[in-house]
Amino acid sequence: MDMTQIIKQMTVLFLIMGTGYLCGKKGLMDEDLSKKLSSLVLNVTMPAMILASVAGGSAGYSKSAAGQVLLAGAVCYAVIVPLAFAVVRLLRVPDSQAKLYAFMIIFSNTGYMGYPVLRAIYGEGAIFLASIFNMLFDVLAYSLGVWLMSGGRGKFSPRVLVNPALISSVLALAVFMTDIKLPSVIGSTLDSLGSVTSPCAMMLIGSSLALIPAKEIFTELRLYPFSLIKQLALPLLARFILGFILGDPELLGIMTVLAAMPAASLCVMFANQYGSDAKLASKGLFITTMCSFITIPLLCSLM
Repeated sequence: MDMTQIIKQMTVLFLIMGTGYLCGKKGLMDEDLSKKLSSLVLNVTMPAMILASVAGGSAGYSKSAAGQVLLAGAVCYAVIVPLAFAVVRLLRVPDSQAKLYAFMIIFSNTGYMGYPVLRAIYGEGAIFLASIFNMLFDVLAYSLGVWLMSGGRGKFSPRVLVNPALISSVLALAVFMTDIKLPSVIGSTLDSLGSVTSPCAMMLIGSSLALIPAKEIFTELRLYPFSLIKQLALPLLARFILGFILGDPELLGIMTVLAAMPAASLCVMFANQYGSDAKLASKGLFITTMCSFITIPLLCSLM
């Protein structure tokens, strides 16, 4: 890996996120605009970006790559779920916060932040493989994730899985497996729409962080060892385990980077929706996101 290029790309993403933060602080991106822009990204530009990654054909990977990523993702979640509760006990997290911490370990920002970072490091085709992994994310987040954030009260509804991101992932997989090449005008349209996803997503992360009072951000001391475990120790463990499954170094790198993503922005939405500690969720999102701009280049240098 070209570390200079990775650091440069991560710096660009950080500056875009910082722009979103300043826009949030100045009121240029208020809560209403952020909600509308988030809806636009989730329902239009992100699905377009996923489809654009395979519009021209194979996305640069063999057909077995999709199956390997799906298997690797299943193994990752099978390992990380029990480990999450072990980390919670290791950090002596109070019972009232245990399920929230477990959620932040299990569910990472593999969409909003994962796609831009992977595109910067591995190119357009990596977005398709990440979308395959995110199929598992959707299923687990709206079942196990809801249970965790609701304290065992929430119920899974299959209807929440019928969303544009998951549908576009299934369509991209179908295009990939059948070697269909979309008309160039369709591919160009999808590419143009999808190209705004990365800056919009990073600005949305920044504007959401701007809602957290600065004096309260750094008071949760447990989040610092938590971030090191989540974003360095666990990704390195994932890399070691997945090394027995993935023979392709690039696939292994993609899965490792996905494992190193910060806490999912969904944790704040779910915390608000299901009555968990939204303030702690916001702090966790902020600290892990800021740490990721150090831990991801560091992790890449170790790979």
